[in-house]
Amino acid sequence: NGAHLTGPSALERLDAVDAWFAGRGMPWALLVPSDLGLVPPGMAQVTVQRVMLRDLEALPPLPDTRLRWDAAEDASVVQAVAFESPLAEARAFVTPKLVNAACAVVTAYDGDDPVSTATLVVVEGVAAVFGVGTAPAYRRRGLGRATTLAVLHEGRRRGADLAYLNPSDSGEPVYRALGFTDAPGWDVWALREP
Repeated sequence: NGAHLTGPSALERLDAVDAWFAGRGMPWALLVPSDLGLVPPGMAQVTVQRVMLRDLEALPPLPDTRLRWDAAEDASVVQAVAFESPLAEARAFVTPKLVNAACAVVTAYDGDDPVSTATLVVVEGVAAVFGVGTAPAYRRRGLGRATTLAVLHEGRRRGADLAYLNPSDSGEPVYRALGFTDAPGWDVWALREP
């Protein structure tokens, strides 16, 4: 759960943001563009989130991979294994995407086994790529590339002309090979515990 800071004057609204999330019983973090160099009062830096961008012109073709859209349980299982997280957490990430018209989830299969997944969120002409994960036994076979390309093509079909993602160290070479380039990232801040 995140709030995005757009400029220094927005720091005045942090109490309202905190109240909004607290009213929903949700923890939250503040994402601040790294190039702003701002330190939100009363918050501690948690991490730096890298960002990569790619325009959606001239996408490579989709490889011949068996794909299924919106297979919630299969995508959740893959994410749990790929990210070494509890299945309930993976379901909590995937399930809301299935009822949101801005989102789509794709899963790649080896036979009947779900092995790779990626999530798409399209807002105002931008395709955000999240949750790209491949089961460890199936890595280095091009499946993460295939699911990433699938959501990029779907984003383009939905009218997006730009894609962004937050690369992991292991995913960064795949995204760079797909034409993504580095962009300014986000400093992620959370409230200090009292």
